[in-house]
Amino acid sequence: MRILVLVAVAAAVAAGCDARANTHAAPARADLKSKELESCAATMDCLDGLRCFEQVCRRTDRSVVGDFKAAIAQRAEASGDLEAALTAYADAIARYGSDNLKVPVEIDCAYGRALIRGKANRERAELAARVLHRCLQATPVGSSLRAITLANLADLVELGLDPEHLASPNAADVFLSKSPAAPVTSKLTVGVSAEPTPSGKSWAAVSARLGAADLRPAMVKCWETYYAATHTPQLAVSINIKAKFVADPDYPDDPESGRFTVQMDNASGATGPDAAADACVRAAIEPVLKKAEGVREQFATRLTLTIQ
Repeated sequence: MRILVLVAVAAAVAAGCDARANTHAAPARADLKSKELESCAATMDCLDGLRCFEQVCRRTDRSVVGDFKAAIAQRAEASGDLEAALTAYADAIARYGSDNLKVPVEIDCAYGRALIRGKANRERAELAARVLHRCLQATPVGSSLRAITLANLADLVELGLDPEHLASPNAADVFLSKSPAAPVTSKLTVGVSAEPTPSGKSWAAVSARLGAADLRPAMVKCWETYYAATHTPQLAVSINIKAKFVADPDYPDDPESGRFTVQMDNASGATGPDAAADACVRAAIEPVLKKAEGVREQFATRLTLTIQ
């Protein structure tokens, strides 16, 4: 009798036990399930098409090559090569498109952050706003990624970003639609670089002279004119220059009688505000180059002056 009772109890338990049951109860309604990048305890907490990884709902329909391109972009960005990073991010997004897959929000957000680093270029700043708006729409409220995205977008306010565009789920025709705030001229810096960099001491003398304080007012004036015409906060002018020794025509065979001179090439051939900026910078530095103070050897390079 005792054996029969035990068997009956065991049968009852077995009848009421579902081998597929999970001690974690699923949400009662689909609208309570977590969206992409929202938290989860198990995959059943996520909407269809998402899986729970490290307590976050993530997509599984991924492009391997697209993700690989994004990894290349991250590597290039970490090494300081912004141009390579932007190219790789664009390639990653293009690959997702050719694979007929939606671009993951984290790749969009990373691309937007990289574009912010190149915001001195207005076209890149506008694209950054567009990409980050897309990122913002896809990030859940309360997530760290959303907070980072909003901080990145705040960097574009000075360039004319209208915050009202961010409140709309639809992309604006132009995100930088307000007049940008003009940078304070007292904070402008003048950078001097050369490619290739001459190896002798003469280049150091020339670059120091071009960056001297007494030339700064003329450079700032060039920047002000350019900014008024373009609303671009960075002015960069590149000029080919060449240092050479010029013998005294009265004593052509006497190496001690001549002198070194630095000459610029012809105007760049640009048009509009770029041409005006090129002419302005050339006029500012021409007297300095003519004196050729400190030049003791020949060199040829492409000089770039950047005011920002």
